[in-house]
Amino acid sequence: MFTEDGKQQIKAYAAAMQFIADPHRALLANSQPCVEVVAGEAIPLLQLADLAAWANASDADLIYLEFEPGFEAEGPRSIHVASVQKGVTHIKTNCAPWANPSGEMFLICQHGKGVVSFHPDGMDYRPGQPKTSIAKGEARGRAKFKARAQSILAAIAESEGLDPNSRIAA
Repeated sequence: MFTEDGKQQIKAYAAAMQFIADPHRALLANSQPCVEVVAGEAIPLLQLADLAAWANASDADLIYLEFEPGFEAEGPRSIHVASVQKGVTHIKTNCAPWANPSGEMFLICQHGKGVVSFHPDGMDYRPGQPKTSIAKGEARGRAKFKARAQSILAAIAESEGLDPNSRIAA
C-alpha cells in the first residue's frame, strides 16, 4: 500500500512518462492521448493485457509503471508496455528509460532486446539493440526521466500545498 507521499511521487513519475511518450498532447488540454500511462504495484500479465484492451478502446497504447511500496521515490521498479494491434495484444516487460546521445527518449526492452519509440500515433516496437551504448543510454534516460519527475513533483507540491522538501530520490 502506498503512502500519500508515495502516491504523489508516483503521480509525478506517471506525468513525466506521459510527457516523454506523448509530449505534444501532454501540453494540450482536452486532447485524447495516444499513450495511457498507468502506475501501481506489480500486476499479473493477464491484468496488464486487460489494461491494454482498456487503453485500446480509446485508441491508445499502454505504459505501466510498476512501483514497490516504500520505494516510490526511487522511481518505477520496472516499466511494461502493451498495445493491441489487429486484435493481438503485444506486451513487453522489464523496460527501462533510454536516451540516445542527442537526448531523444525511448524505452529499451529486456536488457537491449528491443526499443520502443514514441510517435504522434502511439508507440512503435523495434527488435534489436540500439547502435550506441545500452548502459550509457539507460543512465541518460533514467536521469532525464527522474529530472522531469522532480520538476513535476515540485509543481504538484506547490499547487497542493504539500511539503516542498519532498523529493524524488537522487
